[in-house]
Amino acid sequence: MKSLLLIIFAIASFSPAIAQEDLFYEDFSGVLVGSPYKLQIGGYDLNDFTRDKGWETDLSIAFASGYCVLYPVDTGVLTTPVVDLSGNSGNFNLIITAATGSFGVFTVSKNTMYAELIDNDGIVERSKAVTFESNEFVDYTFLFSKGSVNSRLRIVYNLNYDNNILFIDKIRIGQYNNSGIVHPVIGSDAGAPVEWFDLQGRRVDNPSRSGLYICRQGSVVEKIIVK
Repeated sequence: MKSLLLIIFAIASFSPAIAQEDLFYEDFSGVLVGSPYKLQIGGYDLNDFTRDKGWETDLSIAFASGYCVLYPVDTGVLTTPVVDLSGNSGNFNLIITAATGSFGVFTVSKNTMYAELIDNDGIVERSKAVTFESNEFVDYTFLFSKGSVNSRLRIVYNLNYDNNILFIDKIRIGQYNNSGIVHPVIGSDAGAPVEWFDLQGRRVDNPSRSGLYICRQGSVVEKIIVK
């Protein structure tokens, strides 16, 4: 009970906008065309708006100010630039902040999204597919263990249930440490041990099952969805 109270206090006391030092980060804030109500389709390349160049897209790409959008007929694909993910034995996590909807309204969808780790030789590892169970933007976390120097992440969105399109707000890549999955933090918290808890406040050694967990490293506390 004491652990649960500490976690609840920490979540209430600290802002979710936590300083991070991710291996890769893109928030698409450079996208200044289109809107959720009226997408910008065609006329631009995603690399016109991003920090890192080397993105690859298919014809399903569109833009809404602050978002990268996939609006496929059946399947949409978005591939990141090359990222060196060879550290820490190739273990890392991909966090996609996303929501589905249309015409400015975000909604629950049973369409599926998954991620593939690829390199020069093709697909190395594929995540489980997730569906969209919230009408808000949510962090979807995908775990990988075979990163290399020439890694890329391919995001696949399947329009297999309804016509909702995919709005991507952020893409982040963080690494494991010996205690579990973390978003790397800076400052005095960087050397603190990582602790995991379930929503009942019970300590979890390693969040191997899918679900919502609470991660604490020093004064930094986050809720993380593990898929």
